[in-house]
Amino acid sequence: MPADGDSLEAMKRMNTSTAAGPSGWTYSLTKEAYKVDSFKHFMDLLVRLVVQGTAPAQQMLCASRLIPLAKSDGGVRPIAVGEIFYRLVMKVVMRTYFKPSCLHPYQLGVGTSGGVEPIVLASQLQVDKDEGQYKYMISLDFRNAFNTIDRKVLASATFKHLQPITKAVKWAYNQPSSLLVNGDDTQASLQSSQGVRQGDPLGPLLFSLAVKDTLQDLQKILGDRAMVLAYLDDVYLFATEDVMADVEEFFAKVTCGLQLNRSKCSVVSWDDVRQHGREILGSMVGPREARAGFLRSKTAQVRSKVEALDGVHSQHQLLLLLRCIQAELRHLQRSLRTDDMLEEWNVLDTLLHEKVKKLRGSSRRQVLDTWIIGIPQRYGGLGVPLHSDVAPMAYASMMEQACVTLEAIFHQRSGPYETLTLQRQRTGAFYELEFNKKFDTLSRDQRNVVLDSQSKLGRKWLSTIPYNKQLKLSDTEISYALHIRTLCPGKDNNCRKCGMENSVGHDDICNSRENLRTARHDYVKGLLMRFLAAAPASTITPEPAVRNTHLRTDFRVTGPAASKGNSCEYDLTIIAPTASVKTAATHLKNLGPLGRYKMELSFYEREKVNKYGDLTDTSFVPLLLTAGGFVTDSSNEVFQKWRKITPHYEMLTRLLSLGLIRARAAYFEF
Repeated sequence: MPADGDSLEAMKRMNTSTAAGPSGWTYSLTKEAYKVDSFKHFMDLLVRLVVQGTAPAQQMLCASRLIPLAKSDGGVRPIAVGEIFYRLVMKVVMRTYFKPSCLHPYQLGVGTSGGVEPIVLASQLQVDKDEGQYKYMISLDFRNAFNTIDRKVLASATFKHLQPITKAVKWAYNQPSSLLVNGDDTQASLQSSQGVRQGDPLGPLLFSLAVKDTLQDLQKILGDRAMVLAYLDDVYLFATEDVMADVEEFFAKVTCGLQLNRSKCSVVSWDDVRQHGREILGSMVGPREARAGFLRSKTAQVRSKVEALDGVHSQHQLLLLLRCIQAELRHLQRSLRTDDMLEEWNVLDTLLHEKVKKLRGSSRRQVLDTWIIGIPQRYGGLGVPLHSDVAPMAYASMMEQACVTLEAIFHQRSGPYETLTLQRQRTGAFYELEFNKKFDTLSRDQRNVVLDSQSKLGRKWLSTIPYNKQLKLSDTEISYALHIRTLCPGKDNNCRKCGMENSVGHDDICNSRENLRTARHDYVKGLLMRFLAAAPASTITPEPAVRNTHLRTDFRVTGPAASKGNSCEYDLTIIAPTASVKTAATHLKNLGPLGRYKMELSFYEREKVNKYGDLTDTSFVPLLLTAGGFVTDSSNEVFQKWRKITPHYEMLTRLLSLGLIRARAAYFEF
């Protein structure tokens, strides 16, 4: 039986952009509900009742919202979106009860590392042999496979191969469920009574269970003449002879519901694949020329999407570039062999990096551009890595993992791998080395700016979706944000206001520029006070007077939101990362860049403590952050306490990040 809290863990793993089902409950709303203990208990109870097959409201929970999606050929693809509660429950059921042993090794659609990758790799390895055991590659296609599976077969297969989930599956599939289609003013309802439901987290597993015996019988009939490999309803045969006639005869008699679509099945010789190549499961296997041509065609598709961004708001362009477009071909780094044509990735890398520079809007082309745009955001970069760097590491990790899977299928060793190195381990080590190699050569000001960019507030703006005015950045503000993040100063070599060198970060400290520091300070202070006022049983007092002086701190917090005792006063300081060093050089000796930066900032904290520490009626805590969002350790402890008690803390951090960008953009000289 699933444990208490399993549904919350499933919620944490759910895609944050997942759509709402018929009830309208979104990911964000459900996440808020999980903050209430009674809702957690309700979800844990619902999971147990579904496992026992006794949960109420089956019709409501199993209903789906049907969305018609236009296809490029003029047709319509229906997309079903189920209730978020149902999806959470079934994710828990899947995680609790699924065992790889319930499926055959050659069924790769569920619970296997790499998904389609073992089939693609097996095909490429076959191509790379001058002459292998197999002569033909046969691909099988089925008509509407998921929707034609007989639910009686599904029920018996579930009971036979994975009995613990039988009651849950019976509860979900023993009666038709509603598919709701919304029009302008009306709602139509269709009934789903055949196959597995689209969008069901259990769907791939249930389909694989339903066809398990069928594929097993097919393998027995074919014997040594062919090896079956299946990724859900994509079935491939590695055959020593053309066995398609036997396959047709077999599927004419099956009773599970699968209907062979002969017009879309294919039989090709491996010699033909070696000469001309073959697209398979979203990748390409074959000679270098075929693989290079495939990659060029995919790059051309990405180019058309990048070009389509022109004219769109810069913030939207950057979001689409970072979160969607630049990741579009990342899967090919793992599934497409490119070790003999790494230069083919350069076109795509240049395209993406030039788009970033275009959004930055600077005529400067800097030596550090490729490095700072390519390193991950956690290192202070933009996170648009070079495909030519990542592809060799990704493919090597894929080969190691896929070969383990293939050994269980073909019963022969596919590689010399004793240990498995995950892609994230390879790339993690690579980027740590790349970062340190360049970071150590930067000036003190550049290093501090990069450390700012690494901070949570320093990179929050990169992932903020502007669904209201508070979250929008203008094109000019995006341009500035990219200038500072890529260590790019304004276009002039010398400041037009003071005549000094216009180095990165000079705008923050130029005394000849318009002074907007007070406005920035008041904005950040106002945000903190507004959000803290919403904390339960907490009171905010603005600018309380310090006894026997004309001084005032920024605000006092009384109640649970106070970080020290029942009442605490705070004074906010925002420091430029390039501000002059006021700490003795001896204190900075033997410290790394991060340690030196923290030591430099600690001077300003001590300054505030000396100013207010013994004078306030309550505890006093200085709050210090930089103009780029870096928060000192002591201030971070305060923010972490506020994070636990302040409603909508995530929104607070986004507004702080955006506010700091807007303030700096206002006095930047482009």
